[in-house]
Amino acid sequence: MNNTINFITDNNINIEIYLTTDNYLRVKCAVANENYCQNQFKIHKEPKDINIIDGRKFVVGSFTVIKESEGYTLLDKKSVPIYTSKIEVILDKNGTFVPIETKWDRVGLVQELCEIRTYHGKYKFLGMGEACDTLLLNNSQFKLYHVADLGNQEKMYIPFYFTNAGYAVYYNANGNDEFKFLDNTSTATVQYNTKQLYFDCYMYTENTPKKVVGRFYEFSNACSILPKWTFGYIQSKFGYQTEQEIYDLLEQIDKYKMPVSAIVIDLHWYKRMGDLDWNMDKFPHHKELCAELKKRDIKLLTISQPYFTNNCKNYQEFNENGIFAMRTKEVTKPITMVWGDWWCRDDLFGSIINPIAPKADKLIGEKYIQLKEKGMDGFWLDLGEPENVPPQTFFNNYSEEEFHLHFAHQWIKIIHDSVSRAYPNERMFILSRCGYTGTAGYNVAIWSGDSSSTFTNLKKQILLGINSGITGYSYWGSDAGGFLSQLKLPDEEVYIRWMQFACFTPMFRTHGKKTPREPWCYGGSTTDICLDLVNLRFNLLPYIYSSAYITYKNGTPIMRGLYMENPNDDTSWNVCDEYYFGDNLLVAPVFNSIKQSKTRNVYLPYGLWYDFYSLQTVQGGNISVELSIDKIPVYIKEGSITVTEKELIVTQSTKDNNAECIWYIDDGETNEYLSGNYEEIKMRVIKNVLTIKNIKHPKNVNIKYVQTDGTILVKKDVLLNIGSTEIFLDNWRG
Repeated sequence: MNNTINFITDNNINIEIYLTTDNYLRVKCAVANENYCQNQFKIHKEPKDINIIDGRKFVVGSFTVIKESEGYTLLDKKSVPIYTSKIEVILDKNGTFVPIETKWDRVGLVQELCEIRTYHGKYKFLGMGEACDTLLLNNSQFKLYHVADLGNQEKMYIPFYFTNAGYAVYYNANGNDEFKFLDNTSTATVQYNTKQLYFDCYMYTENTPKKVVGRFYEFSNACSILPKWTFGYIQSKFGYQTEQEIYDLLEQIDKYKMPVSAIVIDLHWYKRMGDLDWNMDKFPHHKELCAELKKRDIKLLTISQPYFTNNCKNYQEFNENGIFAMRTKEVTKPITMVWGDWWCRDDLFGSIINPIAPKADKLIGEKYIQLKEKGMDGFWLDLGEPENVPPQTFFNNYSEEEFHLHFAHQWIKIIHDSVSRAYPNERMFILSRCGYTGTAGYNVAIWSGDSSSTFTNLKKQILLGINSGITGYSYWGSDAGGFLSQLKLPDEEVYIRWMQFACFTPMFRTHGKKTPREPWCYGGSTTDICLDLVNLRFNLLPYIYSSAYITYKNGTPIMRGLYMENPNDDTSWNVCDEYYFGDNLLVAPVFNSIKQSKTRNVYLPYGLWYDFYSLQTVQGGNISVELSIDKIPVYIKEGSITVTEKELIVTQSTKDNNAECIWYIDDGETNEYLSGNYEEIKMRVIKNVLTIKNIKHPKNVNIKYVQTDGTILVKKDVLLNIGSTEIFLDNWRG
């Protein structure tokens, strides 16, 4: 069957195009007579069994491809041009490196393949991972190399972008490949450069950004659902240095009656990096400590890194079994790569693991299974970019540059798969600073890196969270309070505003370097505000967990830009400082001192909104909100059902659409949900009648019905029977 297009352009580029079995258009390009390298890390999808109409025009599924002298043009099913791709080798006539660069033009580079993809329309571009701190990619450029920018942000790249017209593209990219997103008068251009003489990408179209993003989650296998406890409140700092400090922390938790999901112990829990074992000098009774935490239902996470110092407990075993990266490709006489860095501390040197070494899966996996046996409920992985690895390092036959983007993904895969095999019915949790395409599918949450405790960095977090969500990382968070604060407490107002923001992000975890980050660290009214936030978080847990289920089911991120819910609203495509938290809540964080500004401009998309705190109605549009230190602007959309621990909040709609909601319930910790042991309760309001279906276990709920005229109707202890229940909302009053 003729299911693949193959042709060579006039400038000697071989192009292969086919439709995959799951309906993605794959384009593979290589300099003629060069072998295309399909390495083990790239996403590979087979061609679909369809016939292609031959000639200058090729019809591939719903696309039409037209051969051009130096590339091709792609048309949609209505024969409207989507883009024209021009592909060329950039090589100066003498074969020497001659860098010539203007603002957007790059020429004179030896051995680079360049694609200039010109879209037939002036589009907005979005995506590229957590690396981007702007909403739109237009007039931006990126070099794909994960970087931990201390004091600023983690730069984790995902080579995926889409347009506001619904065109989506993913590249099987290499380390240090470059993207440039260029605006022209009537068109928009994406320039892609790679040092390889081949590349390939996938393209698809959808009619809404929500569908575009959902399909990317499916394409990259990024969907998972974390244990329910991870969506509560996680207490962390750098760091709790002894077991006594943990007991002191528990005493304060009791004093303030603060709910806590988990406690994190930073690098003080081990003696040397690579020990992967308790420091018996500081935690001599760690078994008793773990038992105490388990009794309180508080989970424990400890940090680990991919570096092993020469005197750590595991160095000799790992070295003898070839688990470390090498200085040479030569396998018969491997030479371990060693160097000194800050993480060596009192040791002379160390090495980095090679997660694709032949014995890596067994030996590394065994160490993390042992950690699980020693009381760890989850794993916090740091420095996985990987950070500061010498460029002459090899991972099997891959150079550091070739393997860099894939390192964290492969490291995480070993841990996830090994521990899952040992504990098949226990749901995993991994918190990582870095990853790559699809890593979130291994039950991974990420955070934004070691940011500074400033209002500037707080504001930046909004877009880092949104951009992570649209590129496969729904479970995102930040170091609440900021990580770096010059070895003193952060500015008190920055801390409050960051805690308020973090309360409405997928992961709520405080963290900071060598200074306290507990909610009571300032005392007075700040303690009251922050403790209220922690309690609010746990009240929202059913809503957040149900939103996580929507990620798992549909690939819709919990934290999303306004354009995701309002694609036909031009303003929503440009709002950079607000976001939806789940389907129903719109959050507008405060990132200026109240001394500087006593009001906050908020944009609410068209319709009626309800203030989250007072439930008073607010008309959509640009509004000015008077600020107070104890809360940030949060709104509930009309025609919605929000599930909390205390009640169901139903807001009446002024539109014809009906309120709908999924309330997801499972045991929160095991994998029994994979066997159907869960409740997917579907709720819908039509003309003041609330219908609740798929109830497997009877339960009592409180219902608060908020009407457009400000009337609030309340009914307590409403019995939801097995099967379905109908409730007439306007037949009772509060």
